[in-house]
Amino acid sequence: MAMSLNIEMWEVFGEVIWRLFIGLIIIIITAFIAKLVRKFLDRQYSRIIEKKFDIIDEKRFATQYAFLKRLFTAIIYLVGIIAVISLFPQLRSISVALLASAGFAGIVIGLAAQKVIGGLLSGVMLSVFQPFRVGDYVTFKNKYGQIEDISLFYTVLRTWENKRLVIPNYLITDEVVENWSIADPKIFWVLDIGISYDSD
Repeated sequence: MAMSLNIEMWEVFGEVIWRLFIGLIIIIITAFIAKLVRKFLDRQYSRIIEKKFDIIDEKRFATQYAFLKRLFTAIIYLVGIIAVISLFPQLRSISVALLASAGFAGIVIGLAAQKVIGGLLSGVMLSVFQPFRVGDYVTFKNKYGQIEDISLFYTVLRTWENKRLVIPNYLITDEVVENWSIADPKIFWVLDIGISYDSD
């Protein structure tokens, strides 16, 4: 009796170790595929950008490319996570729910914070409608600077002081953003210079 119990325990333990090993292999393969996809997209981006876009079209394409690159990477890792979860019978129901659109939406709404969902949707809107693009000069809440990066959840603004403002996308889409270079890369700035009456 004790011997058969020990054998069963070793069988269960061996199966768990084997599944963990397979899960590790899946994670490595997923990371490798994500890296290959990023390199492929980078090469395509370099080829397309060599076609002498004007500066406005180049900014627009750079913004869309940065968003799509992160989106594809997130999808690849999501598929890898689902594959790892499906290895374990206790968690298999979760992977099935993730693959079902209704179940996936329910899990996301139930577990994710509202601001995270809002940030993701705002990131999609910024990529599609492009009120500003990577490289544009904008004013946001009295802060003037250049858009350095637009990700799925946040936008990076580099100010005159060379500081980086990391702004959540849900916040920046709810505020007025003054874009100085959306139609013309040349910027005209009015400076008030005081001159004393005693000056020659």
